[in-house]
Amino acid sequence: GLIPVGPDRWRALTLQALADGCMDAGVVVRVVQLKDEARRDLADIKAHQAKIGRALDVLDRDERWLACGFHVGALALVCAIEWLIFREILPDPLDGRPRLTQWYAANRERPALLSSRPG
Repeated sequence: GLIPVGPDRWRALTLQALADGCMDAGVVVRVVQLKDEARRDLADIKAHQAKIGRALDVLDRDERWLACGFHVGALALVCAIEWLIFREILPDPLDGRPRLTQWYAANRERPALLSSRPG
């Protein structure tokens, strides 16, 4: 299943939480981006973008996060990266993150993800 049993369980659930945190911060950025320009708080955007960047850096730096198969955490991370790119939350969430870039390229083409990707 998507939630492993045994030692990989907490890694998968923690990865899911990190991906969810990226999405949470991304939603804040998106809401602020949608405000009238006079009401946008650029410091708030930058702070939340930095949170996302730090989380992605952790995942890129430690290969163990991306090396334990496809599970709920990997699914959440692929979806988060797709959404960050689609909504232009960061200029390029994969820039300077070679491990994450390679992992994403390999996993984004999974048939289940392709069949559920919007138009």
